[in-house]
Amino acid sequence: MKQSSRISIILLGFFLYSLCSGLPQGQGVAKPSTQLSPEFRSIVEAALSLRKAEFTIIGSSVKVKTKQGELNVPLQDLQTICTSHPEENCLAVAIAFFSGVLNDNQNIIGPLGSLLKHKDELDPFDPRLPLLRYHQLREDEVEEWRQSSGQRRIQLIEFRQRKNIDALLAKKIKYSANDESSFININPNEVDASIELLVRMYRAASADGQAYIRSQISSDQGWALLTFSKRAAVQATQPEKNDLVSDGLTALAIDNLAQGDVRDSLVAISILYHVARSRNIDTTQLLNRTAAISGSAMAAVFFDFLKRDDLDRVHLNMGWREVAGPKGIGYIWDVNTP
Repeated sequence: MKQSSRISIILLGFFLYSLCSGLPQGQGVAKPSTQLSPEFRSIVEAALSLRKAEFTIIGSSVKVKTKQGELNVPLQDLQTICTSHPEENCLAVAIAFFSGVLNDNQNIIGPLGSLLKHKDELDPFDPRLPLLRYHQLREDEVEEWRQSSGQRRIQLIEFRQRKNIDALLAKKIKYSANDESSFININPNEVDASIELLVRMYRAASADGQAYIRSQISSDQGWALLTFSKRAAVQATQPEKNDLVSDGLTALAIDNLAQGDVRDSLVAISILYHVARSRNIDTTQLLNRTAAISGSAMAAVFFDFLKRDDLDRVHLNMGWREVAGPKGIGYIWDVNTP
């Protein structure tokens, strides 16, 4: 009994010595560093990578290089929010959090508790909060254009061409509510004609000219380009209008996510892809050719689309249903379509 007690005391002493050894005098026993869960660690890495930050994850904190210098950011509270609220989009929260940290070296978005309260107000597809790398790529391109080099590049665009482009974009390019939602009986109109002209201008322009056109597209114009792409897909089911598939994809390249949501672009690409495939058009060549005249964001969207494993039924998975219309095949979009 005494021997057992003596062994216990020795083991306890050895354990305490192990904890305290190596610590400078005057420093108490440090609490063991809590490691981040693998799932949360991957979210942190993704969020910081999207913000193009230099960082090192150490234990339960991350060392980030900011505009003001190096900052050590504890992540335990953020991890707690993500694990205790699985219904929340943790990546969106993490991106918003690190955006604040990187921009101001402080949590300018407020305490994490406050952030959670306003989580429902965060739209993960808002271009101002580039949740997806596609939106981040677009933001990078927009920022590049804002720089002084953008003004220099405008000078390189032939003046007459730019004047024609500006005049066309100054026109009201907007579809009616019915045109934006009905894709069964397509009657070409003035908006279609204006966008087809813009598509031709875009294809004929130099790389700088194409970048200039993309830089001038508003969100409303982006939505019109998105609508045109779907209308073009329906019309392309007619043998004599196969070229409209390419026009529809080019319209999406011009939009360049200006309409604000990559999911809408994917819905449009899916129906264009399906129609092209049904017309025996080389879809890989078609998307690669469009990617070549796109900005980095839409080029990535087109390339990644071709890697999907559901291409044989992608239009169905995206919510499209084929129906018979007065002029032939039409399509109804229903998010609940199996």
